[in-house]
Amino acid sequence: MKNLYLILIVLIANGASAGEANVLLGKELKHSGYGAPTAQLTSLGDNTAVMTGLRGGWIINDSLVLGLSASGLVNSISDRALTGSSSGESTLYTNFGYGGLLLEYYFFPHNIVHLSIGTMVGAGGLLFAERMNGDQDDFEGDVLFVAEPEIGVYLNVTSFFRLGATLSYRYVTDVDTAHLSASDLSGFSGGLSLSFGGF
Repeated sequence: MKNLYLILIVLIANGASAGEANVLLGKELKHSGYGAPTAQLTSLGDNTAVMTGLRGGWIINDSLVLGLSASGLVNSISDRALTGSSSGESTLYTNFGYGGLLLEYYFFPHNIVHLSIGTMVGAGGLLFAERMNGDQDDFEGDVLFVAEPEIGVYLNVTSFFRLGATLSYRYVTDVDTAHLSASDLSGFSGGLSLSFGGF
């Protein structure tokens, strides 16, 4: 038993003399930030959809990002094409967007090519509107919950510029629009981003 105690004392002493542990929020906290325009190719129902947006955040120790992200539909999709039904004689067009809190983690960020995982959790909006003479008369709308996990691969072009490609899945709930389900608004997306910041 005495020998066991001696071994434990030696191990504890060696551990104490080995120095401080590597921690995320230590004395030498490094922080910076970045911003990026984004573009995504996805689907809404049976329709091809193009989303553009912005993302950015606070980079902690070159790896962890706490930030914000937002995206919106840019191509025209009619209500009939999306839902298979129409609200009236006039054609209504789909307005869809979402955004929220962004959490990312970069693996080996100083490598020229490196990987990341992340997720966006927030809210979205779906609105059908009639376009007449450049104006929009709003009709039926819906507020949605949206979560979008993703994986990404990034190329360090310079010390302040990264080119990224992502694959994500948009998960949508709380859809109350007639002739439309959550699965119509959920789906995979392929994206590109141009990140500018302190890397």
